[in-house]
Amino acid sequence: MVDKRLKKLELLKDEIQEPWFIGKDEPENLILCWGSTYGAVREAVERLVEEGYSIGALVFGDIWPLPTKKLLELSKKARRIIDVEQNATAQLDSLIREEALMKSTHKILKYDGRPFSGEEVYKRLKEVL
Repeated sequence: MVDKRLKKLELLKDEIQEPWFIGKDEPENLILCWGSTYGAVREAVERLVEEGYSIGALVFGDIWPLPTKKLLELSKKARRIIDVEQNATAQLDSLIREEALMKSTHKILKYDGRPFSGEEVYKRLKEVL
């Protein structure tokens, strides 16, 4: 039974979608996010790119099994890896540590039940950059 499940997991790895990328190619500052943070992160990244920052974001849609190809590729050149999440425990960061053996250098977390706005993400990223 377990072997059958593990085989299915291996097949699933071929079907999962790599995260979407927004921003400058080979960014010095790499944002990681997933789910409902997409719009706010996109707005902030586009604004920071216009201001001349070397910044990009990986937006995960599928997170299990975690697609790591783009993450490992882009993280090699990034000076900062910034996790942006709408929870108190940085769940995506924990999963990335487990599956890709790396962790973010900074975390921007919000867990008051309200969504991030693009302006809020922008301001909090500026504090880190």
